[in-house]
Amino acid sequence: MTAAASDRLPVLLSPGPADGAGTFGGRAGAPVTYLVFGLLDILVFGLHAKGDVSFSFTPEFAKVSVPNLTLAAAATCYVCGAVTLALAAARLLDVLVASRAEHWSEELVEPELAAEACVLPDRPAVARALLGGGVAALGELSRSGLPRAVAMLERRMPACVAARPRQGVWLVEATARAHDPVAELATAPLGSRGARAWQLACELASDQRGVDAVIAAAGRDDATWLGTLNAWGRGRVDRDLETLADGVALRALAGLLADREPARAIAEARWHALLPRVRRDELLAAVARRAPTLRGILHA
Repeated sequence: MTAAASDRLPVLLSPGPADGAGTFGGRAGAPVTYLVFGLLDILVFGLHAKGDVSFSFTPEFAKVSVPNLTLAAAATCYVCGAVTLALAAARLLDVLVASRAEHWSEELVEPELAAEACVLPDRPAVARALLGGGVAALGELSRSGLPRAVAMLERRMPACVAARPRQGVWLVEATARAHDPVAELATAPLGSRGARAWQLACELASDQRGVDAVIAAAGRDDATWLGTLNAWGRGRVDRDLETLADGVALRALAGLLADREPARAIAEARWHALLPRVRRDELLAAVARRAPTLRGILHA
């Protein structure tokens, strides 16, 4: 469908307000509707009904007939109205007591009860405890913003880590710990090269190779890397494509860990290794699958 054609299509359902301002009014429509029809059944139909009402359960041309159900018309209206009013009360209660669910995000503000943002005394220690279990200090446990502060770090964990149960202990007071550069990457400010390095490391991590092993592998420089890529591209050596793509991503990660842009690692695979076009396209496509963070550089 072209953009011009889509512009001519009628809008059947317009999106609601992004901030949820119309949520209460929209949800209150159902109980109000039940209330109106319930009162209508009782005050209009019930008070003015006379005689009986029959409910037929047999189709017009059926060979087998089922006896009809005959009830007093007024009593039927009262019962239907009472059931409708009960549904209205149930729906109204749901509107009044249900809270709006929201996804965790950095833009969420703290609850009004919290006078200030909850600050963890040792964020790298909490990140390390979330990575593999252990002991970490959270400070005063009664603070209202504490669960959110911990959840913000939990959502930065690799998928292979978040999917498995971990055991740890939360303490009120901090304890002495050794320098942990990996955990400090997990708490790097969003948008920084440290945060980008952590995201790339999480993409390369798996159940067989944790994020610590990924960062350790990125720190090992291979002086024969360009020669290996060139020999593979010319068919002189046999290498697994996914392994080579992982190597390109690790070299990009090494650049980010050294506070450099990862574009040099992509340039090595694209130009410096002198790969034939077919081999180069295969390798870069594998890198894009292996590390989605690098797709912006690959397609630049």
